[in-house]
Amino acid sequence: MDYYSSQITKLIEELSKLPGVGAKSAQRLAFHIINMPKEQVEELAGAMTGARNNVRYCKECFTLTDKELCPICSSDRRNHKTIMVVENTRDLAAYEKTGKYDGVYHVLHGAISPLSGIGPDQLCIKELLDSEQGQDMPEVCESLSYYEKIISTVKNYLDTSYQDATLEQAARLVSLSPNYLSKIMKEHSDTSFSDYLLKTRMENAARMLRDIGYKQYEIAYRVGYDNPKNFSRAFHQYFNMTPTQYRNCGGRPEPQL
Repeated sequence: MDYYSSQITKLIEELSKLPGVGAKSAQRLAFHIINMPKEQVEELAGAMTGARNNVRYCKECFTLTDKELCPICSSDRRNHKTIMVVENTRDLAAYEKTGKYDGVYHVLHGAISPLSGIGPDQLCIKELLDSEQGQDMPEVCESLSYYEKIISTVKNYLDTSYQDATLEQAARLVSLSPNYLSKIMKEHSDTSFSDYLLKTRMENAARMLRDIGYKQYEIAYRVGYDNPKNFSRAFHQYFNMTPTQYRNCGGRPEPQL
């Protein structure tokens, strides 16, 4: 039995085709759209249609853009001899947020997966190789090994994004699975992913505790803890003293890891 008119049912069906949108979410979105002012609905529809019709691959790096060249490739402030290969445009954006990279990118739009039938021919690898013909090879930091490059990238990410850093996001930055990245950190680094993240958070917390302008609950939030009690417990386990004791003594105790 149909509970809604054909137009509402059609809208719910179309919305439920979106990734991560189930039947109930689609229903809520549909009624939200119906109750929106007509002008806003038209703007939303126009934005979707415009994006679908005008967004294309950047001529140089193959990220998504609405111009021939994306803002990164068209910038003369970027180092065009250094190319970072990423899996998709979301990874590009995530690494840009760290502010630690001034080169350009090449977006593969996927990862090789033999079990899924995805090989080099299904990705934008040929375009990368073609772009290098007749040009100097890009810098690849030859002084660093493959694993050292990955670990350096991950540590730079944790140093700047420790508040909301996750293993999954770090893995996307280096185009690896979370489990494999965790294994690399354990086997080829002096610390595991979780230990380095904890170290970074605690060291930054200690720095902020020496500034009386910060409240302890503010520090907890700034270093990634929504619950101040969990922060206090982690700090005590790391420094063998509570945040209050650390602030009162102004000391620099050795961590207890």
